[in-house]
Amino acid sequence: LGKDFIAAFAIPVQNLHNFYYLTGDAVRARAALLTKLQGSIDKLAIIETLKTQGQLDVDAEEFGVEEERTYWRYVLGDSSERGRKVLLDGSVRGTLRSRIIETQGTIDIRQLFAEYVVVHTTQAEIAATWSVFEPVMTEELWSALPEETARFWRFYAGHPDPSVRTILNEFGMKLLEEGQRDIDAFEAIMAGAAPSDRQADASLGKRIIELVLKSGFNKIQLIHALVFQQVRLINETPPDASFVVTVQNWRQMLHGIIVAQDPDDAQSYQLTEAAVTRLKAAYEKAEAKDVSLGGLQSEWDAYLAQDDPYAMPLSLLQTPLLLDLVGNAGFLTHVESLGLFMNSFVDVLASVTTDEQVKRDIFVGMRQMEERFTRERWSREARSDYYNISRSVIQADPDLFGNFLSLFRVLTPAQMRQFARELYPLYRTQLTLMADAASLRERVGQFTSVVSTDPEVFARERAELLTDIKQRFKDGFGIIKTPDSFTPEHIRSILNISLYLANLRGRTPEKEATLGFYLALMINDQWDSYRGGGTVVAQDYLVPEKARIVGTMLEKRQQNSPITAVRLGIAEGKLEAFIRLLQKRSSSVVVGDVETIDVKLANIVVNLRRLEDLDLYERALDKDRMRVLLTYGAKAVGRVTAKLYQSLATPAKGIAFTPEDGPVRQAIAQVLEENNMDLTAPTVKEVFQDGIKPFATVVNVLQYVEDTRAEEAISELRKRLEPSDKIVAIFNRLGEDFTPSSGALAISQDLNYLDSIIVKSESELSIDERALLTEYVQHIREQLIALQGIYDRVRERFVAIQQSYAHTDNLQVQDALKEIEKIINVRTTQQAVTTTVTTNLNEVVENIRACLACTREGGNNDTNLTFGDTNKFFVFSQSETQQKGSIADEIVFFVPVSLPGEKEGMAFVFDRIYGTNTPTILLNHIDAVMKKYRALREQFPTAKVSIVVTQAAMSTAGLDSQQLEKRLTQRYGNGIVLGEPAYIEVDVNESATGDHYIEFGGDGRRAGKRQVTGITLDLPETVQAQKARPNVLEQIEAGIKELDDCQPQASLFVSPVYAAGEGGGGGCQSEILRLLARAPAQFVREIIAFWKTHGRLPTRAEFPEAFPARGDAPEGGKVAPSSAAAVGQAERIPVQPPEHQPAGPKRTETLPECVTGDTLL
Repeated sequence: LGKDFIAAFAIPVQNLHNFYYLTGDAVRARAALLTKLQGSIDKLAIIETLKTQGQLDVDAEEFGVEEERTYWRYVLGDSSERGRKVLLDGSVRGTLRSRIIETQGTIDIRQLFAEYVVVHTTQAEIAATWSVFEPVMTEELWSALPEETARFWRFYAGHPDPSVRTILNEFGMKLLEEGQRDIDAFEAIMAGAAPSDRQADASLGKRIIELVLKSGFNKIQLIHALVFQQVRLINETPPDASFVVTVQNWRQMLHGIIVAQDPDDAQSYQLTEAAVTRLKAAYEKAEAKDVSLGGLQSEWDAYLAQDDPYAMPLSLLQTPLLLDLVGNAGFLTHVESLGLFMNSFVDVLASVTTDEQVKRDIFVGMRQMEERFTRERWSREARSDYYNISRSVIQADPDLFGNFLSLFRVLTPAQMRQFARELYPLYRTQLTLMADAASLRERVGQFTSVVSTDPEVFARERAELLTDIKQRFKDGFGIIKTPDSFTPEHIRSILNISLYLANLRGRTPEKEATLGFYLALMINDQWDSYRGGGTVVAQDYLVPEKARIVGTMLEKRQQNSPITAVRLGIAEGKLEAFIRLLQKRSSSVVVGDVETIDVKLANIVVNLRRLEDLDLYERALDKDRMRVLLTYGAKAVGRVTAKLYQSLATPAKGIAFTPEDGPVRQAIAQVLEENNMDLTAPTVKEVFQDGIKPFATVVNVLQYVEDTRAEEAISELRKRLEPSDKIVAIFNRLGEDFTPSSGALAISQDLNYLDSIIVKSESELSIDERALLTEYVQHIREQLIALQGIYDRVRERFVAIQQSYAHTDNLQVQDALKEIEKIINVRTTQQAVTTTVTTNLNEVVENIRACLACTREGGNNDTNLTFGDTNKFFVFSQSETQQKGSIADEIVFFVPVSLPGEKEGMAFVFDRIYGTNTPTILLNHIDAVMKKYRALREQFPTAKVSIVVTQAAMSTAGLDSQQLEKRLTQRYGNGIVLGEPAYIEVDVNESATGDHYIEFGGDGRRAGKRQVTGITLDLPETVQAQKARPNVLEQIEAGIKELDDCQPQASLFVSPVYAAGEGGGGGCQSEILRLLARAPAQFVREIIAFWKTHGRLPTRAEFPEAFPARGDAPEGGKVAPSSAAAVGQAERIPVQPPEHQPAGPKRTETLPECVTGDTLL
């Protein structure tokens, strides 16, 4: 534009560089920037200094990204007066601020910020820092530097200057208000928190309750911010420093000991072993417990003394939220009672459904009770009883708490303890069984009116409550056997089964009787025994009418069980133990990126495809319309519908239909006919033009997914992520722990990191190597950009689906859309995921989703009754921020299979995943089942058991068989044997309690054999053992079983003589196992040899070394294992003449061939 233009319009130099950037002239922009900078500092002098130091080798006009970074690092990292002058000069700050905003990360100047703040600490400098960096701190880019961010918050934590704390608090709240509810926001708030400033502390707590908790935000991220900061201070306490709980540090120490008592919590919060040891030692002293409880109680009393229920100080809010997360305080039982009670009230405050007057009444009532406790000097035990009962009542029904408060006001401390022990569990059970709380209110009122004057009221009330509860169980479920007291787990069962019964699909007397039977087992603590194959008599639990129904079901259940000794290839006597072990709970934890862009997009696509499931659409007309759309496409249906409407509305126009229109037109007519509707213009418009729009929107989005080839793009990215051996070798040479699986890490962070490695190590790379690495990273980045574009457009189209279903009453579709919305809104981050394999029906009811949901009317939820079968398992995953609910679930069947190579046996067969469908989730599900599988293998080494991962499971996780094999190999190495992808015949047994819901290999509710594709997992030692010695151990087990039962066939192995554990009398020949279990290991060989030679066991007199003292292990030696495997192993040892050759009858017959040579049988 020229100097004349600049002079004529007097454009300020400090704005000139902005103008040049807008016009794309980077050279002039840089020159203008340098001109401006020279007005405040001698940039040329700094550049000369850096040249002298060897950090720069070009002049300012030739600056690139690296040179500019080097320059700013020098300026901002200098704590001298010159560096301070740079910051405090307003014009320089303006320039720096503009530069940050414009470059948007091209020059990573944000990284300098964390290094910079630690040397500029005056109030003016902090305010100046804020003015420069605040604009980008609300951008997503800020969260890309978690370590530097954490350094910043830690540095300013508890800053003595209130204005600094205010800046931090306001920034944190700003993040929350803008919806950026991540750990950074809470770190900022905690850095600015100061319990000593009571007004600010209460204001912060109030804003968090109202803004964060009321909006449904998960409290756990806030807890992480709080506790990590406190744990860091505990870890950093010098070894020689005092480690005593005081009135100044009680909160930090209390939270530390709460975390320290659970190894998983300690690891999660990075509490060191040394800190755990010191904390436990500190709390061995009674004074430490007293100070902690006293500090918490004092703050609680102070909070109740003021008038605003919402003004709970942030410092006080910490303990109840932490206890809510970890579940308990260990040996600090009184802290736990008070803290969890406080948390129940926090939940009431955060509730949008509880009336504000009820909240205030509870608040005032709590204050009055605490005043009474202090005035009358109640014991800690009596107070804890009050807290525990009150928490339970508030959680069940906040409105009911007022009635209980009236009762608590008249109970003495001794009566409070008696009420907690004898009556409240029954009240809670009765509340659970009632449809409303009105009757319970009346009952509590009557009890309150006489409790002070009638000494027999407790016994009478207990008897009446038990009678009433038994009758309610009998009337509601047909249950005649109930316990004398009800635990929290019993109440949980009553709640869940009642809810399931209310939502049960296709209710019949048989289904209701089955569910009532399950509840009877659960409240009588017999569910695990039933699942494990234990004998259960229906008449013991149910009224005769329901017992007959259930009795028939139990007989059929026994007949239909697919788990047999023959199929497993084990001895019949071992089957019961196998089934018991099969039921054991197993779990696995993984820390990984659950949501990278490829996984996120794949997850959305899989969940969008769920909308094709016709079972989601409850009305017959909706199913029919969706079927027509999926068959012919939304465009074709829309075109034909328009023609059909016109032809019906204005027949004179003579609308022409093409041959392609015929099938669609016929399908529309058939739908109307089957739903008893006339084929008229108004009906066509209502049903297939206006009414079909939500369904058409879904199909259009699914078609768009097809058109974009999203799955192919995801697969292409995963191929590009796989580095060649040469790339791995180069990165390893540069000191990076790079492996072929490194591409599975957080992609966006990886690429930036790899870029920096390539730049930093340029001098160590040849031209070809640099080109190879750059190309590898660039190809991944190009595909990431393509995926991001697809993702953005799919996300936009998803909004259209949400709008179409904004007012739908179809809860299953609502749930499906919420799942997708969660995936879209979740931030990409690493997190711990815990997967559990369970048989617990409560966990099934609470966590199973989609059409099997029990907490609402799932279209196929009646099939969950089959979880009473011994061979059906529920697998669910929870993130580290979850106490309730799950992020993913699937069903695993243990059923007969026919594998390639004419191999038959039993297998854990994986069905499809629902929820978060990612490779990480599937691998963790496999890992959890693998733990159960290994436990079975260890106890039953040659049982014919394997794992089958079906194509249904793989596809929902976004993997093909090759990708899954690669990941399994990386995880287990040589620890497993993977079968080739193949057709596998799976035989799903018919259940006595109804249909299964199966999504692999065909019809969902059909029992029997079905062909599936999948891969098998097995243990290598199993394969080797089967090839080397097929069924040897099973034969040994069978032989020992015969000996145990004194069966005649035992003579095939040894003479039917009496065992001589002490010389003679009683028992069968399998006394050898009992002797081996007690004998020193070094004498096993001699015992076996004696047995072979003499056909009996030695007496103590004949072989004293084999008989250690009763009940004692041999001194200085190991006891031999009493297992068939050990006998078989010992038996293969060549017979050596024992040192002791006592006289005795020798075997006259020749030993069968099967017990000579290398094997026992």
